[in-house]
Order: sequence, then C-alpha cells, then structure tokens
Amino acid sequence: MDYKYYKLSVWEYVKYTFIGLCITSFLSFFFYKSWKALLLSLVMLPFFLRYEKNRLKKLRIKRLADEFSETLYSVSTNMMAGYSAENAFKESYKDLIRFYGPKSLMAKEILRMNEGLSVNVSIEDLMEDLANRSDVEDIHVFSEVFRTAKRNGGNLKDVLHETATTIREKMRIEREIDVIVSEKRYELRIMETVPFFILTYISVTSPGYFEPLYHNTRGIIAMTICLGIYIFAVFLGKKIINVAV
Repeated sequence: MDYKYYKLSVWEYVKYTFIGLCITSFLSFFFYKSWKALLLSLVMLPFFLRYEKNRLKKLRIKRLADEFSETLYSVSTNMMAGYSAENAFKESYKDLIRFYGPKSLMAKEILRMNEGLSVNVSIEDLMEDLANRSDVEDIHVFSEVFRTAKRNGGNLKDVLHETATTIREKMRIEREIDVIVSEKRYELRIMETVPFFILTYISVTSPGYFEPLYHNTRGIIAMTICLGIYIFAVFLGKKIINVAV
C-alpha cells in the first residue's frame, strides 16, 4: 500500500457525495434560495470529494505513525530481551494484534516484512520500502538510522531504544496538544453554525427582512461575497488549530 495516495471506497464515495449534496443544498437555500444556485454549486462537489480524500489520507498516515511508534517500542523491548532485529520485528506482531487488531496498518506491514524476510530480503531494505511508501517523517528517520547502525556495526539495541523513546515522546506531545486544541475545535464547530442560527432567527421573527438579498443581481453579489468570506473563515480556523509538532 502506498500511503501517499488514497482511493475512496465505493461506500466512502457514496457517503461523501451524499454529504456534499446536503451541504450544497443547505448553502444554496440559505444564501440564494434558488434551485439554479443548487445546480451551479454541484460543480464544487469534485473539490469536496478531493478535500475529504486528502483528509482521510492524513488520518490514515497519522494512524500509521501512532502504530509505528508502538511497534518500535515493542521491537526495542524484544531486542533488549535478546532477540535479533529480524526476530524482534516478527515478535512485535503479537503486541500489534493485541493492541490494534490483525487488520491494523502496522500488523499488515509486519506480515509483509515477514514475507520479505522469508525470501532473504534484508530488514533494512524492508524498512526503507515502508519509509518510501509511508510519507511519515519518523519512519524515514528510523529507516536511515537503522540502516546506518546495521551497516557500521553500532550498538543496535541502544540506538533502537533511544529512537523508540524519542518517537514515543513526540507522539505523547502530539496527543497532549490534540487534547488542548480539542476545545478550540469544538468552539470552531459552534462558530461555523452561528451565522445560520442568526439568519434563521431573523427570518422567523422578521419575515421578509432578507428578501432584498435574494433573486436580484445586487443581492446575489452580496450573498456570494458573504459566502466566500464564510468559507475562507472556516478554512482559516481549521488551519490555525492544525498544530504540528
């Protein structure tokens, strides 16, 4: 599996197409109250599907990074117990299926490594292959460190232990940051809905108040500008709370 690319399954394609249609219908009603606007807004559907595909790809890469961190810790523990590097990776499969299940990303990768080892492919080459497919910085770093240590005959146990500790500490900091910004994500979701509650409230309490903004050129231009500002603000908010370590 090449983690740099993500292909939507049939279910995901149907699911996010439906969600995209709901969003475009909702925005068309609130900003334009026009079926023509809904038909025109459908051209945005491919961009929405691309956005969801990129989001799902990032989630999969993050899950791979988390699982790799635990895999590396398991491998380090096994090597400290006297296993060779190859056997340490094989034994880590037991820990992976215990914590993440047999269908987890790294469990499948360990099985792939085991198949490679059975036909005399070196563990360094297998790790490099995973690093090239993963698009995860930690895996790239570990692959280079691991190959250098094996090639130069360094203390592989200590190198692996220090690398595993560093990556686990980085994962811990990322989780703490995620907890800290989770409240801000919740606030952002609330702020995303506030304009629609205001529009609904005014429309109900003062019928006809917004009518000059619909079905005329000036109103369409004004509402289009408002919609653009709203979409920009939503994406800006998501970018601000997307903290990377």
